Amino acid sequence: IREIAQVPQISREMQSSRIWRLFLSSTGYDLAEYRSAVFERLQAMPDIKVVRMEDFVARYESPLDTCIKAVAGSEFFVGLIGHNYGSCPQGEDLSFTQLEYEAARENQVPSLFHVAPNELKLPAVVRESDGKYEKQKAFRARILQQHTVGRSEHWKSPELLASFVSEAVSQLMREVGVLRQGIERQSVRDHTGVPAADG
Repeated sequence: IREIAQVPQISREMQSSRIWRLFLSSTGYDLAEYRSAVFERLQAMPDIKVVRMEDFVARYESPLDTCIKAVAGSEFFVGLIGHNYGSCPQGEDLSFTQLEYEAARENQVPSLFHVAPNELKLPAVVRESDGKYEKQKAFRARILQQHTVGRSEHWKSPELLASFVSEAVSQLMREVGVLRQGIERQSVRDHTGVPAADG
């Protein structure tokens, strides 16, 4: 459950950071219980600081600019993709959720995606327009085509999804750590001609 193509992009800041920032992206009303359970599970991990839109403090920037900067400044990105498209920033045709996704790709943030199954029931009060439904349908298809996503049965309950999301994040952290060590050893070889000692 990982997006391998984005893993090699590791910032210098990340190499020395103890607490890794993880941006949690999803729509709100339709996935509230799932989003909350995933947040609580990830926030309990000792090396993770979860960044969410609802935790932003007052800023002079627009909500969209704040979101984009938060995504770009994160070491990991987790997207929970439901059936609602969500709200769009003023003057934008894309939703906040899709714009966050585009920012993660543009900044090559290692990303994980969990797409809700077609049979996931939504409260009637969160039903969107047909236009937004079609946009979300296309967005979901793009995610499924371009990324390896979590299995649909993980959505049987918010708690179960949270468990599998945290497991996937832990695996990604290990992969990035191993890759980081390889990059550092290769850097030593390139600059000194002497292989770096393991361990």
